[in-house]
Amino acid sequence: METFKTYARFLHLPTLLLIAGIELMMFYFIILPSSKSLGIEPSMHLMDLINIIGATVFLAAGGFVINDYFDMKIDQINRPLTRIVGKVIEKQTAMTLYTILTAIGICFTLFLCWNARSITYALLILLISGVLWFYSSSYKRMLVLGNVIVALLMGLTPLIMAVFENQFLSIEYKPSPDLTYVQNQNITYTAWFSLLAFGWTFLIEVIKDMATQKGDRELECHTFPVVLGEEKTKWILYGWILLIILGFAYIIYQFPMLQNGLSYRFYVCGTLIPAISLFYFIAKAQNAGDYRVITKYTFVIFAINMCYSFVLYSVLDV
Repeated sequence: METFKTYARFLHLPTLLLIAGIELMMFYFIILPSSKSLGIEPSMHLMDLINIIGATVFLAAGGFVINDYFDMKIDQINRPLTRIVGKVIEKQTAMTLYTILTAIGICFTLFLCWNARSITYALLILLISGVLWFYSSSYKRMLVLGNVIVALLMGLTPLIMAVFENQFLSIEYKPSPDLTYVQNQNITYTAWFSLLAFGWTFLIEVIKDMATQKGDRELECHTFPVVLGEEKTKWILYGWILLIILGFAYIIYQFPMLQNGLSYRFYVCGTLIPAISLFYFIAKAQNAGDYRVITKYTFVIFAINMCYSFVLYSVLDV
């Protein structure tokens, strides 16, 4: 059991489950009902769905491993008692695990893109594995860039489902106005969730930087708290939270079908109140432990926001 807990923490199991959960929600609660509303059966089969989830989850797991590998010196400063690489797991074991996880992710990618008849998508997904390596080794130490890269990669999670479903639809069906409409809907709906995922992930990454600023400063990482200081970074967090709150409200404003009691209650209870509470928690935070708790709290809010797909599902004609 202890070994399982160690590897679950090492592989960031909650985040991997969230990635898989987001993709399943996008397919079953947005893409599926959206297509069926116009009498078009989704073209993505179970094996394709497994390939997408397998590719994203295993590549992400590999990214987490290599990130901890390169963060070994920082972790010695920030969390000497709970660090994993170099203490619980040997450096060579971590690198071997990274290679295995990434290789499995690449295999899923190749199977997926073979079925989708797209070399371009295969190259783009493989590029992501390269970005994860360079992020861990150098990009994360650059101001803004590291945070943006992680946020963009997580932001692609909802959208990738629509991109591949549209590709499979183009293979299976002849061009028609209904098909184009469905494909546009798939992109539009999942794109809004991608923006939310980007917003919450960027917020989480900056809060994590607040928790690790001691080690980051020692190793000359140019994160927001290192470059601007803790107080100024807090104001950046306040502004970003406000943007998320207003952005979610704008999504509801954009779609009249979402302007109903269920949608409003979800927004107030699932986004507005928790997001406002973040202002208080961040203002009161004084040490790394406080910021780690806030990071976990923000992660939960992020996961809840992705469940807004249930609300969208309830208003789509199935």
